[in-house]
Amino acid sequence: MPEMGGFEATEHIRNELNSDIPIIALTADVTTTDLEKCKMVGMDDYISKPIDDRLLFNSIVNQLKTHKSLTKEAAETKKETNLKCVDMSHLNKLTKSNENFLSQMILAYLEQTPFLINTIKSSFENKEWDTLCAAVHKLIPSFSLIGMKGPYENTARKIHEFAHQQQLSQEIHCSILELEKACVETCKELETELSTLNCEINET
Repeated sequence: MPEMGGFEATEHIRNELNSDIPIIALTADVTTTDLEKCKMVGMDDYISKPIDDRLLFNSIVNQLKTHKSLTKEAAETKKETNLKCVDMSHLNKLTKSNENFLSQMILAYLEQTPFLINTIKSSFENKEWDTLCAAVHKLIPSFSLIGMKGPYENTARKIHEFAHQQQLSQEIHCSILELEKACVETCKELETELSTLNCEINET
């Protein structure tokens, strides 16, 4: 490797290419310092020279098994995070699949929620605790009403409790950001559903 050594190559693969491909070091020096450095730069295993074919083969097999398992776990996590926020089956059941009623409910949520989220954020920044409590209180019923998935109602109640106690903390700030993110995603999903509904209503 005339342009870079194994450590530099590994750091480039991990940090520049952002790849988690298994890396096995084949090293002539098996000192404690070298082994620690192998781990530190992101190598998965190391084998000393002269190379024992069986050790190398076993290391490759183990790394492939581990990598496959981690990749599968990451894929499942990504799949979970891509799940929709809104349970449309709940809304359809609630409105008895009445398209006009469903459309009105979605519109009401889309009109109310961004205003409430902005009020929550600004009142927290300005330490307007009564306004914050009132905004969160108005927002909470909408979660169960539209069948919003996730622990967001509990998050909102936690914000309400902090505001009631007038506690300005990093925890409440993080909870507000989490709630905002969920509500923004929910609005996007409902806007898509509303667009589909309007097309169906216009066609009938």
